Amino acid sequence: MNRLGESGIDVFGKSGELIQVGGPGKNANPAVLVKTKNALKVLKEEAIIRKTKAQVYFEEGGSARFSELIIESQNILGEDNVFIMKE
Repeated sequence: MNRLGESGIDVFGKSGELIQVGGPGKNANPAVLVKTKNALKVLKEEAIIRKTKAQVYFEEGGSARFSELIIESQNILGEDNVFIMKE
């Protein structure tokens, strides 16, 4: 665990990537979004320490809240590290 808190790593990629997975519920309400953003920041910091990538995979959602979640995630991890899984 780094100085910011727990990262919530769900999967280690084949090249050592640190990966979180989730769905639209990661932005169920403002408090959950704050928790999700903090976890992504921790994930990114841990990836920097390990000299690898931090990535997130979300199950597709169609709400405005989901769009906000994607934008926030891309701002933290970069567009190339945020993936949407089609249902």
